[in-house]
Amino acid sequence: MTWYTRFMLGNQSKPTFQDIAELAGVSTSSVSRVLNNVQPISVELKQKVIAAAKAVGYTNSRRARGADDPGSVAILVPDGGNPFFTELVKGMQDQAMRYGFILSTVVVEQNRDYVRRLIDFLISSNCAGLIVCSSCEGIQDEDLARLQEALGTPIVQIDGRYQIPDIASIEVDYVKAMQSAVRHLFELGHRRFAYLGNMGAISQRKLEGISNALSTEGIAIDEELCISGLPTIEWGFHGTNTLLDVLAEKRFTAILAHNDLSAIGALHAIRQRGLSVPNDLSLVGFDDIAMASHTNPPLTTISTPKYQMGALAMQMLVQKREHAPVSIGPFTIMESPLVIRESTGPAKGS
Repeated sequence: MTWYTRFMLGNQSKPTFQDIAELAGVSTSSVSRVLNNVQPISVELKQKVIAAAKAVGYTNSRRARGADDPGSVAILVPDGGNPFFTELVKGMQDQAMRYGFILSTVVVEQNRDYVRRLIDFLISSNCAGLIVCSSCEGIQDEDLARLQEALGTPIVQIDGRYQIPDIASIEVDYVKAMQSAVRHLFELGHRRFAYLGNMGAISQRKLEGISNALSTEGIAIDEELCISGLPTIEWGFHGTNTLLDVLAEKRFTAILAHNDLSAIGALHAIRQRGLSVPNDLSLVGFDDIAMASHTNPPLTTISTPKYQMGALAMQMLVQKREHAPVSIGPFTIMESPLVIRESTGPAKGS
């Protein structure tokens, strides 16, 4: 239903960018560029859009706030309770304060109806930019493409999964990081490994790193020892119990976990079975969240630069918004070193 039809039917809902675009005969991204004063803008385009905006009764929310207020940036994350995302957003927040942006953090559910309503909301909110964690499995390429077209504002992704032009990306080299963890375990005499993964693309890249490292030693990965679930403490506990049920048959000596939360759950399950870390089983996490160094024993883990990734994402967004060359590159790989603590030790019997 067009704005004109809604108006004639007495529907007085708030005019949208789409209404302005239909009346002006331009794209919604062109409307966004004019109303957000994103250069370059031709005089003809500006006149068309402003006239159409007046005709539909649109009020520019940025002007209402004040010309010096850059507006808000939406942050899409898959899990508000995971300390990894807390530190990531803290890096964004500290940079946002420098530039005057307000952050709106949204936890994305894997529900298509919810996602469609979320996209509609983000478009109507006229946000100044978007940072999306690609581990938000509910967000698809077409969702971001629609946002990019409708908003005309910059989008930055963390852990690149979306194949869309002009979206800057920050990634961790998960394959390389997991290879370093496997090499560390090899040096300790371990040869049979289990993996606590999840369903997402990032977990698959970590599994690829494990497989590559094993293959260099002439060892094939045992797929029965690679199980998937949620990246939570609870699932880490239940998943590890599943693995321990086949321990006698498979005789693995080390567990690699998709993240530290899963590894913490694994610690509990191993201890409940009367086993010891690292005497009976070695354990490696991923992310190096704050509590990883305070578990019993302290957790060996891959240290992802969470705060730095968040800060860098905000810097890239600002650069793209100002149409400056993205000096750190549109596709940036972050190093993630292995932090060796007390949850890994020599393989039992080696």
